[in-house]
Amino acid sequence: MFFSKPDKKFNFPPQTVTTEKAHRFLIHGVKKIPADLATEFELFVVGDIEGLVLNHNERLSNTKGRISKALKAGLFEITGKDLQMQYENHLKLVSDYGVALKNWPTTVQFTNPSKIGSLFQLKLLLEALTDPNAAKRCQWYPLSEEEWEKKKQEYQEAMKSKGPKKRTRRPISDDSDDESVTAESPAKKKKAAKTSAGDKENQRTDSGQRKKKSKDTNKKPKDTVTEKDKDKRIKKKDKKAGEQKIVQ
Repeated sequence: MFFSKPDKKFNFPPQTVTTEKAHRFLIHGVKKIPADLATEFELFVVGDIEGLVLNHNERLSNTKGRISKALKAGLFEITGKDLQMQYENHLKLVSDYGVALKNWPTTVQFTNPSKIGSLFQLKLLLEALTDPNAAKRCQWYPLSEEEWEKKKQEYQEAMKSKGPKKRTRRPISDDSDDESVTAESPAKKKKAAKTSAGDKENQRTDSGQRKKKSKDTNKKPKDTVTEKDKDKRIKKKDKKAGEQKIVQ
C-alpha cells in the first residue's frame, strides 16, 4: 500500500506498507525500491510531471552521497576515528582496526559507490544501510580477538603474494615539450669510417702517380730534327755558297 499527500499544501513524506513477498516482488520483479515507487506515485498524484521525470544523473549523485555518508558515519561510530572508507584495500582497514562490514547486498559489487552506474543497485545498497531491522542492516561490527588475528594473517599473506611494488615511469603526455625538442634537434653527423694501413698505402701511391702525371704535362716538348729538315739546311748552305762565288 502507498500513502501520499493529496496536493502540495501538505508536507509529509509518502509511506509504504508491504508484505515480505510483495517487497521481494518489487525489488526482483519490478526492479524498484518501494520507497522510490512511493515517491513516483506521490509525484503523479500531485500532478508534478516534471518532478516525476527526475534527472537521472542527479538521482545517482544524491544516492551515492548518502551511501558514502552512511558508511563513513558507521565507521566513525565504531572506531571513534575519522577514517576514510577503503574498498580496494579493505583488508588493511580490517586488519588495522579490528572491524568488519556485514550484510553487504550479494547482488551489489563491493566497490566504491562512485563506480556503480546502476541506480537500482545503489538503491539496494542504501536500503541495506538504512534497514530498520538491525539483524539485516548492512553495518560495521567489532571482530573478536580470534577473528582479528585471522584477518591480520590474511592481510600479511596477501601482501607477500603481491610482492614489492614495481616502480613505473611517469608517462609523457602527447602535447609535452620534450617531443617537439627531440623532433627539431639536428641529426648527428656520421663519423668517417677508419681506414686500414693497406688503404692508406694505396692512397699514397695514387697521389704520387697523379703528381707525376701533372709534372709530365707541364714540361715543354723538345724540338726534334727530322731527315728532311737536315736536307733543307744543307741545300740552303750550298745555295748561299754558290751565290758568293758568282759575286766574286
